[in-house]
Amino acid sequence: MNSDDDIRFHCEVQQWWEMQDQDSAWIETQLNRNTNMKVSEMLSGNYLKKEDCGSGIGAVIDKVTKEMVSDPQTGGKVEKNILHFSNDVKPHVLNTTNTLKLAEMFGDETEEWAGKKIVLFNDTNVMYQGKAGGIRIRPFKPREEAKTAAEVEPDFNDDVPF
Repeated sequence: MNSDDDIRFHCEVQQWWEMQDQDSAWIETQLNRNTNMKVSEMLSGNYLKKEDCGSGIGAVIDKVTKEMVSDPQTGGKVEKNILHFSNDVKPHVLNTTNTLKLAEMFGDETEEWAGKKIVLFNDTNVMYQGKAGGIRIRPFKPREEAKTAAEVEPDFNDDVPF
């Protein structure tokens, strides 16, 4: 090797080491990132899932829009109606059952749904693509209205003579 080759070789080696230092710093940063997380947070997505609902979450309807969403059956995109909320709840991709339930509750005009309160819950009786569970909608009832018969004070004054 002549001196020019020597210099070029040393420069290439020095550049390689500098890249290694940069790469190792990046790798170290990646390794030190917070790796403690819940699977539900890793797979949270943009839209409401049955796992987000549990036995019921309250939501206030903001609006209904049409959006292109992924179709799990085809892998492509399909236009769907999306129910948006004014409180901190992810949007819900409406299916036919939930759309008809909302229309039954609030009327045919979706603009009239704004401000209405609903409960979204995971109905374990729903079957979709071989999996149990799915989001269903029911009316929101204030606690006073939601009392069961057992919670109501019994009326023993029935005027029955003995």
